[in-house]
Amino acid sequence: MRKRISAIFLTMTMVLSMAAGSVNVYADEDNRNDCVCGEICGENSVNEDCPVCSENYKDCAAEKEDDGGAVKTYEPDKDEERENDGRSSRKARNGEGTSADNPLEVPVEGLAFENGKIYGIDLEWYKEQKKALTGEDPEDDPEFRLYVSVTIPAKIDGEEVTSIEMSAFTSGYTDEKYKNGAVYTQTDESKQSYLDIGTFSVVSLDIEGADNLEKIDTQAFYGCSDLDGVIIFPDSLKYLGESFVFGDCTELDGIVWSDNLVSIGEDGGGDEGPASSAFAGCTGLRFATTKEKYEEAKEAGELDDFTFPDGLEFI
Repeated sequence: MRKRISAIFLTMTMVLSMAAGSVNVYADEDNRNDCVCGEICGENSVNEDCPVCSENYKDCAAEKEDDGGAVKTYEPDKDEERENDGRSSRKARNGEGTSADNPLEVPVEGLAFENGKIYGIDLEWYKEQKKALTGEDPEDDPEFRLYVSVTIPAKIDGEEVTSIEMSAFTSGYTDEKYKNGAVYTQTDESKQSYLDIGTFSVVSLDIEGADNLEKIDTQAFYGCSDLDGVIIFPDSLKYLGESFVFGDCTELDGIVWSDNLVSIGEDGGGDEGPASSAFAGCTGLRFATTKEKYEEAKEAGELDDFTFPDGLEFI
């Protein structure tokens, strides 16, 4: 009798296992009905336009192809991918962007860019991320802060990136930021350009591969108090703006100069000569050195050197 019960139980287990392997199981039937995918999503092939799969690809309701078990997965349209690095747009998820410990990487479409110049974080991209994180109108909650990591590419849509403009990665207002759709926070309500939708904080910065970048302008990263680590300038970089380019970046650990750097600040000091406060307030800065000495110091384990490149003319 026991053998018969065991056999029945084993048969039922096998049937249930086979059934589970042939269908998708959903915790929420309404969630499945919202899926718009025509092809099933996978871990590395998520349809970000689908309201279901952009949150959890495992809830994809697309049907598997009946061809011996093979599954056709969603592949992003080539037009959705940026020419320079192939990254496709997606919304913040899994808590990305909510803290300095879990920043959201800004894709190239998240940069306000025009005619070779980066003006900051694209306003529409920022609003999209804020809505994805809060579920509320992006115009609400002026205290909101999005934590981001920024990589500056060599090109965007085939066009060389040559400069990072004034106050680009701060919340400060400039006419050029306003005209080119970059995020800013203007606290003076009497100004026509007033905007109060929250702000962002740059946690990490990678510009080493931006090998067409020639200038980083005044206050471009001013007050980025969460920005830490080592910043390695590309050898294309020649000029740093007149003041506070990285001012008050108190967590910044080190700077590795471009070998072709000409000016830190501009030769505009009149009779007193040029003046610069590009790194004023960077109280955590331990070193600023050339690439050759940086590599030597890494091997020796001693990173406390302050050396400027030979071609530097103004400081």
